[in-house]
Amino acid sequence: MNIISCFKKSHRIVFLWLFLCFLGLAINLQAKDCAECHGDLAEVKKMTILPGGAAHGDLDCVDCHTQEEYEEDPHGKVSTPVSCGECHEDESDAFAESNHYKVMVSSSSNMHLTSLCLTCHGSDPHKMPYLEEEASATHPHRVSETCMICHEKHKDIDVSMFKNSIHHKSRFDKKRGANCVDCHGAHGIQHSSFQNSKTNHTQVPSLCKGCHEEETEEYLKSSHWMMAKKGFVESPVCTNCHSNHGVHGSKEEISRTSATNASSTCIECHGSESIIRKFRLGDNKVESFNASYHGLSNKLGDKKVAHCASCHESHKVLPSSDLQSSVHPQQLAVTCGKCHEGLDDSALTGKIHSVGEEDEHVVVGLARYIYIILIILTIGGMLFHNFLDLLYKSTKGHPYQRERKIKPRFSRGIRVQHFFLSGSFIALAWSGFVLAYPDSIISKPIIWLESGAEVRYWIHRTAAGIFCLVSLYHLVYLAVTKDGRRMFWAFIPRICDLSDAFFALATYLGLSKRTRVHPQFNYVEKAEYWALVWGSIIMTVSGAVLLFNTFSMAVLPIWVLDLMTVVHFWEAVLATLAILVWHGYWVFFDPEHYPMNMTWLIGDPRPENDESSEGDTLEEHGSKEDAEG
Repeated sequence: MNIISCFKKSHRIVFLWLFLCFLGLAINLQAKDCAECHGDLAEVKKMTILPGGAAHGDLDCVDCHTQEEYEEDPHGKVSTPVSCGECHEDESDAFAESNHYKVMVSSSSNMHLTSLCLTCHGSDPHKMPYLEEEASATHPHRVSETCMICHEKHKDIDVSMFKNSIHHKSRFDKKRGANCVDCHGAHGIQHSSFQNSKTNHTQVPSLCKGCHEEETEEYLKSSHWMMAKKGFVESPVCTNCHSNHGVHGSKEEISRTSATNASSTCIECHGSESIIRKFRLGDNKVESFNASYHGLSNKLGDKKVAHCASCHESHKVLPSSDLQSSVHPQQLAVTCGKCHEGLDDSALTGKIHSVGEEDEHVVVGLARYIYIILIILTIGGMLFHNFLDLLYKSTKGHPYQRERKIKPRFSRGIRVQHFFLSGSFIALAWSGFVLAYPDSIISKPIIWLESGAEVRYWIHRTAAGIFCLVSLYHLVYLAVTKDGRRMFWAFIPRICDLSDAFFALATYLGLSKRTRVHPQFNYVEKAEYWALVWGSIIMTVSGAVLLFNTFSMAVLPIWVLDLMTVVHFWEAVLATLAILVWHGYWVFFDPEHYPMNMTWLIGDPRPENDESSEGDTLEEHGSKEDAEG
């Protein structure tokens, strides 16, 4: 009984062995059958041999081209299409759920899954190289070009942005730049609106962390991420600031995070009224930054001046109330000290971002209003006076005559001083208003220059240096030279200047018809001269405080720097308008000297054939004026 059982058992083993041998023979036969039509079996096998080997090189024909049964026609109705999912099950299942599959099937319902696989992996599966081989269509260095074949054709994304990105370009530098698959995945690609998509708003930080771990760790501590992970799509993630496809290095000019573009990137959200209201960010933050020296210089393209990220950091952005924030009051000395060395905790007392006029120091607001009123009254009075003068001289002649025997009025030394003073003033005014109004037409020459902001910087400071040197030379000239002392005493205001002004107005209004003789410098010129002296002092002091800002911040409250900024700007406005309205009229439009008073060129405005009559000397006339006064 045991012998029979053993025989039966061994019989079963032999039968099983014979069955397996027959199965192997059947497979061999099927492969040979393929070779009968498709060429020698060796040649068929060679189809899958590549220099680096082939992904399907170890497979036999029947491993992919299976049959349920044999009939006379090996490709009969029972022949089943090749299914990549037989071996690549996970990838096949993921692709069947992807956005790609749904779109492709919707365009052609008869399209088989395998044919879709070949769209990306190559049209000939027999010669498909390994993924690691450069020849592979899905090799990390080639897969992006494979993706672009369709996406460039359908124009659903701007392919050129990715082609010019640092992710794509880095592969040409033999670096492993991110490709399409790294960010979107290979098979289970989903639209970013799906929660499980790798590019979904809340998944982006995890995606970027694969390459940018340090930056992502900082971002995950930020207030931006605190809101983003709660589902607020308005709160930025990596792609909002760096872009999704058009990513560039921060040192590239075109980059959204470059020194010249970083603030504009931040302003996209922080300047949005809807976002400001929704998250209660506070009004006028952007406006206050744009009005500051940092913001104005940034608009001109200054790459060195501080931008939003310089103070608030790039990734670890926290509110100022957070002790770890770079803009917390206890951290400001360190943050500002990156550019302004030597600051301590006692410095920077006061608000950095003055949000509107109601938030600024009372002295700063008062100075602004005083200047506005002063400009309206001063320039308005000048326009009124000049209009009366022009109207009277155009119809009736001259209300006064210049005293004779004083020739020339401007010596050569004075004319040289005037040349440098006027040239530096024009350069100062232009370069200053370029900074104040970077979007205006006067700023175009600077914007067009590659280093325009730096050029403007040096023009303004060079002109300021020349202006100060000329002013200092003028003081020495007045003190040590005879002509200088004579001119100084001639410019001293006297009581008769006030009476001359009233007399001129009375003449303009028809209340007097008597012609009056004016001294070397009349009330118009004296008023302008001393206004220039006063304005020069104000501009020099305020400019020095702003120029040496690090020292100023260390010893002065912040509101004093704000005050100097307001004074420097509005004094420049007042001075420029006064030069245009007052000085411009008397030099170019005064009918007595039209089309131009030549004093600044030849020293005397009178024609050469105008003979000087005998009269008093300057000293004698001055004595008479004192007596009259």
